[in-house]
Amino acid sequence: MNNSKECPSFEGCNASLCPLEESSLETGIWYPDEEICKNQKVNHTDWIKRQRKLARRAMPNFHFTYQMLSHKFRVCKRIKGLDTDKPLEPQLVRWFSHHPELKEHEPSPKQIEAQKKFALMAKKGDPSPSNFKKECC
Repeated sequence: MNNSKECPSFEGCNASLCPLEESSLETGIWYPDEEICKNQKVNHTDWIKRQRKLARRAMPNFHFTYQMLSHKFRVCKRIKGLDTDKPLEPQLVRWFSHHPELKEHEPSPKQIEAQKKFALMAKKGDPSPSNFKKECC
């Protein structure tokens, strides 16, 4: 973060992507070995959570943009970002095609029925997991 007065820790912060500084999100890049925002008010956003996962799992010499971090994707071991020495646009197109957006998980009809049975058992005063398995499965 450069110098946002809105952040209580802006003086000691070296995060290259700052949620309080729009210009860093528009043009900034982040490498997995760089600092991540520590501001407690904003560091629970999904893209900052992804940064933490990437810091543990990503290949070190490749960078990520805010656009990539905002995309809901699976963070797997040795995931690669973008190469600074290559043109950005073709790499972004390729990266997004290789990392499809995760869809929200919809419960199956069987799961919905099991949840209803569990709720009914809870109303009766017996929400123990052992009885739940006998009832629903």
